Parts: sequence; C-alpha cells; structure tokens
Amino acid sequence: MNLPATRKIEGIGRRSFDLDGTNRPARQLDRSPTPLSLRFPALRFLTKGGRIGTGTDSNILIDAAQELRALEYSQRLAHQARNVLASEAQPSVARRLFEATMTGGAQAMGIKPGLAVGHAADFVTLNAAHPSLHGRTGDQLLDSWVFAARDGCIDTVWKRGRKVVSGGRHVRSVDVTARYLKVIDRIMAA
Repeated sequence: MNLPATRKIEGIGRRSFDLDGTNRPARQLDRSPTPLSLRFPALRFLTKGGRIGTGTDSNILIDAAQELRALEYSQRLAHQARNVLASEAQPSVARRLFEATMTGGAQAMGIKPGLAVGHAADFVTLNAAHPSLHGRTGDQLLDSWVFAARDGCIDTVWKRGRKVVSGGRHVRSVDVTARYLKVIDRIMAA
C-alpha cells in the first residue's frame, strides 16, 4: 500500500492528524473498526506514535475482543498479509492492540492507563476455564481471547473497585433485562 508523504486521518468529532509528524507530537484517534478501516493505515499510524481507542457509541454490542479482531482483520485485507501489526519488539498482535487502545482510551478519558495506587480500579479478568484459553500463558492469553475465543471469555469486570460483572454476568442483569424488555414492549406497541 503506497501512502502519500502526508496522510490525514480524521475521527468523528476529532482534529486531523498528519502521519508525517508535522501536526503535533501527541496524536490520537478514536476509531471503531468499520469497512472504512480498510483505508486506515494502522501500522504506520501506530509506528508514528498515533493513539487509538475502540468502543461503541450505541451499546448494541459491547465486545472489546471483537473490535480489536476487526481492526486486525481489516489490516489483513488491506495488506493481503497476516500479523501486519506484529513486530520483532512486539510479536503479539493482540498485546500491541490491547496496549494501544488502553493507552489511547485512557488519554481520551483524561486518565492514566494501567493499575497503580491512586488509579481507578477498572479491570477485567478472563475465565481461566474457557476452552480457548486452556494451557495459555502471558501474551498467548490475549491472543487467544482476541482471535480464538467468542462468548464467555470475560469472567469478572471491576469498575472503580466495584465488581459489576461476576461469572460473566452483570450483577444487575436480571433488573436491567426486565427494564429493557418493558421499554421494548412500549416501543413495539406504539
């Protein structure tokens, strides 16, 4: 893929950023993988220090692994090669994408990334008994979660030190589902 010397990337509601480094030193782009991501030069963007964040604006489907997988698959299609985002320094594509989105997402929210004293205790744990994670350690866990596992891989979610998902289910899922179904009934009856 031949890119011009300067290529601007624009995120919805964000400024443009030059990939040749002339715009400003800290670059960030919030980007959900879509068919347009086939034109997104992720390798070059990340190599130049660009920041990415994934997420949903609709809450229809919240699946971090699926979003990372879609971004990597879009690069496979664009470059007609596998593991485009891997490098000698970081051979795990999932690790590279996970760290990039964690850092970029934290920057977008104005917080510091990672677990440390004084940070919000926001983290997930994976289900060690999930078949896709069996026998995996280190970066293999992330690779398997992003590229091999489907439903049921996330076991627990902690938000600001409070457990909000346990055993793969939101702690208020019964109440939330009941309220959701009532709203859908009202909408469908209108």
